[in-house]
Amino acid sequence: MLDKTKTKDKGVIPTTRVTITPPKLGRAKVRIVGTAPYIQNRFSSDNRDKMLAAQKEGSGAKRTRKAKAPKDFEKIFKASMHVSQKGWIGIPATALRNAMIDACRLTEMDMVRAKMCIKIIPQGLDTENLEGLVEIKGTPRMHIERVKVGIASTDLASRAMFEKWESTFEIEWDDDVFKAQDIVNLLARAGWQVGIGAGRPLSKMSGGTGKGTFEVDMKG
Repeated sequence: MLDKTKTKDKGVIPTTRVTITPPKLGRAKVRIVGTAPYIQNRFSSDNRDKMLAAQKEGSGAKRTRKAKAPKDFEKIFKASMHVSQKGWIGIPATALRNAMIDACRLTEMDMVRAKMCIKIIPQGLDTENLEGLVEIKGTPRMHIERVKVGIASTDLASRAMFEKWESTFEIEWDDDVFKAQDIVNLLARAGWQVGIGAGRPLSKMSGGTGKGTFEVDMKG
């Protein structure tokens, strides 16, 4: 019988042992301050229900042109905000995390590795979809502007805008990949180069309108 532990020339076949260490996590509290108005654009339950109804009808449903109902701008304004189960308004934790990941494009850090190594600690959950939120300090006001609908159409959108705003939250990271200063620098890049909310510099729908930028408060 062939002895698989032996080789003709060198005896025992060498084996490679992989050592996996437990994650070494770093955590820090940071404060960001808006340098431009932040516009929220939450996907409302009304829009979700309309899409659900349309998809249940299917493409074979008879389409008839109907007169548009009066638009309730106040209702749309309120629906655009991310409200926590405790009643405060928040920023989606994923928006901040995604901004930091996007900022890796201009660094030597791989975006996939960043996805695996950065976490924003939620302070509460959205009332409807249970999305993690961090509290925002600021007063929202109704902001109405023209938006694109499809390729050629335009419409008026009513959204919540925070002219002056800030937020304090905790970030957790893999300390074998990032150090505390790396996290601060990446967040600062995210605030200046990426932004959050509608009209941010790295908007997927356009070139942005300069909204949603922020800076890291080193003194806070």
